[in-house]
Amino acid sequence: MGLQEKTELYLDLYGNSLVRSASSKFVESSVTSFIRMVTDEDYLKEVLPMLDLSLLKFKERDFMEGIFKFWGATDAKSKEAYPIDQFWDGRVRTYLGTRYDAGKNVYDMDFSMKLKERAILLDSREYAIWRKTGVGFEVRDGVYDSPNRTLCSGIVKMIGGSKRLARGYWVISCALPIFLTVSSVLSNLCMSYETG
Repeated sequence: MGLQEKTELYLDLYGNSLVRSASSKFVESSVTSFIRMVTDEDYLKEVLPMLDLSLLKFKERDFMEGIFKFWGATDAKSKEAYPIDQFWDGRVRTYLGTRYDAGKNVYDMDFSMKLKERAILLDSREYAIWRKTGVGFEVRDGVYDSPNRTLCSGIVKMIGGSKRLARGYWVISCALPIFLTVSSVLSNLCMSYETG
């Protein structure tokens, strides 16, 4: 895998709620290695010597293994268990409240008032697409139709009087990935390079 493909994969998995099928297949194919790293310390030292998981309890390792298995599940039932588009829309509805129907205008106002000067390389249309769909990085002309399970997290909720694990997307839908900070730094560097 070349540098461009690695970069696109990173951006896809880091900043998109929906990913390309190639990125989804990469995660699915890496799951067995991730599980082995968590369960076999010798293998972990061989593959990632800078990572030390020795302080994790067995229960925490089991949780990590469960997360990785969820990432790699390929059956139709498991794929339906994480409808990120519904989760994303729910987070947007919760955040916007009564302003949900005016979402496009809210996104434009947020961009104009808060980000325009700091994120020079970001376009208002790209920002609005990200706020609406959760896809922040569109590389090439890919089809973004697979849910990004690496963004899934679980919380314990009271359902019907008993505690149950609920999987979903619990991040605030207006919290941009760190790329805006990097974008601003890079644009300032580019400007200083061009003028200096």
